[in-house]
Amino acid sequence: MTERQRALSVLELSRSQLTKLLDGFPPDQALYQPTPAVNHTLWIIGHLATLDNIVLRRIDDGQPALPEKYEQLFNFGTQMQSADAYPPFGEVLGHLREVREHLIAATHAASDARMAETVPDFGCDVLGMVFLTAWHEGWHSGQLSTIRRSLKLPSIYAPE
Repeated sequence: MTERQRALSVLELSRSQLTKLLDGFPPDQALYQPTPAVNHTLWIIGHLATLDNIVLRRIDDGQPALPEKYEQLFNFGTQMQSADAYPPFGEVLGHLREVREHLIAATHAASDARMAETVPDFGCDVLGMVFLTAWHEGWHSGQLSTIRRSLKLPSIYAPE
């Protein structure tokens, strides 16, 4: 298995876990925060879509971008906004899925030279950003797991 194949594999694994956490998540709870210090589900999925989009643009800057407001709402360091500032849960979820599909396709198609380009603000090369994306998604999946538990939603690992 090549490093690129390994990166794609962990990216797909992290997304499969995230998908389980979001399957059946009640949209009316998307802005729920167990405490004010915890990001809500809508912010988390918008943030993950935004990071995917940032990595995608590093690989293939001709790919479609998310709506401009996404970086203002969901980028690193953004603060929680009032409910009316956010797009609907279904829209953000759709973008999350769409951008990941583009990211996987672009990672498959990119040249080795492109994937080896240094990204100084991330401290790695472009391929390393793909690995970091999977790690980052795992981090936020842990937050979603906590939100699910605080809402008393079933565990994604509960026996059927």
